[in-house]
Amino acid sequence: MIYDPLELTTELIKCRSVTPRNDGAIELLSEKLENIGFKCEIIEFSEEGTEPIKNLWAQIGEKSPCISFAGHTDVVPVADEDSWTSPPFEGKNDGDIIIGRGAADMKGSISSFVSAVSSYLNECKKEFQGSIAFIITGDEWAKSVPGSPERIYQGGFHFVDFTDIKNPVETAIYQVPEVGSHNHWVEGDTLFAGYYYGGIRVVDISGELMGNLYAQGREIAFFKGEDPNGSTANITNVWGVIPYKGLIYFADLNNGLWAVRLVDNEPLGTN
Repeated sequence: MIYDPLELTTELIKCRSVTPRNDGAIELLSEKLENIGFKCEIIEFSEEGTEPIKNLWAQIGEKSPCISFAGHTDVVPVADEDSWTSPPFEGKNDGDIIIGRGAADMKGSISSFVSAVSSYLNECKKEFQGSIAFIITGDEWAKSVPGSPERIYQGGFHFVDFTDIKNPVETAIYQVPEVGSHNHWVEGDTLFAGYYYGGIRVVDISGELMGNLYAQGREIAFFKGEDPNGSTANITNVWGVIPYKGLIYFADLNNGLWAVRLVDNEPLGTN
């Protein structure tokens, strides 16, 4: 069975999964993946003061290496529905583009993941080395939904000990109090992280990692790419960050692509 990514995108868009609602999106993905041989588990998380959130873990194969696809099925509110050229939860396909809430972020991407994997499994007849997994959450936005009074990007980086694969244990976390995390890159003992309005963060992750890494002062440096001529003046909004050949490249939603260099302003010298 090979899934058509456009058809699956439309099916997912029809799920009105505005944070924190699910409206069947997680169950739909679980069914699609089970049909091509994945073992799926829907896990619900909740805590006081928040709505319960459904998440999906799906895996085929048990050997390493494991390639994992990560994504989210929730979307932000549609604002003025009358301003849309077609209903936001219809998933209209006019032959060139699909119009609908979540088409780009990120139901179209998830559908492409599933379609590509279904094609691969069909070609290899499910005989391959390693394993493939999907980690899909029903709530990327949390309190960061645009327009909400408590708009705060949330999240951090969790360090987990998988020595006992069936009983993983979180040993450390790096989380900036005033802002949440996005994409990251690890090179050697250094974590390079995109932190939305917090810019980029460079963190020492050498040695044994225990407890609150932010409180321990492991942050080496940070940089905010603020530009008075940006689409939103003087506000950074970093998504992805990649170190390469001595420079740190990062994509800023408000201010474009940047390249910066990490330097030591106070070299200690030698004794």
